[in-house]
Amino acid sequence: MKVQKTILPGNAGSKRFYDEYGDKLVCVRYRNDEQRKRKLTTIELIVEERSHLPVIVNQENKFAMNELVGIKIDFKEIQLRQLVKQHGGVWNKVAKYWELSYGQARELKLLDRVINSSLDDVYI
Repeated sequence: MKVQKTILPGNAGSKRFYDEYGDKLVCVRYRNDEQRKRKLTTIELIVEERSHLPVIVNQENKFAMNELVGIKIDFKEIQLRQLVKQHGGVWNKVAKYWELSYGQARELKLLDRVINSSLDDVYI
């Protein structure tokens, strides 16, 4: 089947479908079926909508308390850098982030700043 025309919602040729399906309508397509000598009208609808962002599962069990994790701290956050240094944090020149034990990061409530590639595959 060959698509003759694709029409977006609200444009002429899609209004009656838009009235019926509303915001769920993605587009209307007019197709030609050469074999059966028929004209067909098809519609594309949204049937499910969900977040596309991955959800991290239980970060608590991913690291040992003494395991080093990367901590993202902005250059202007001087007081936070000092606090991390006081708790044993070390600047990693190559990776450009602070390294701190997971236990210290947890104690300082910095878990939302943890950057570690091993978390990338811990999604639901």
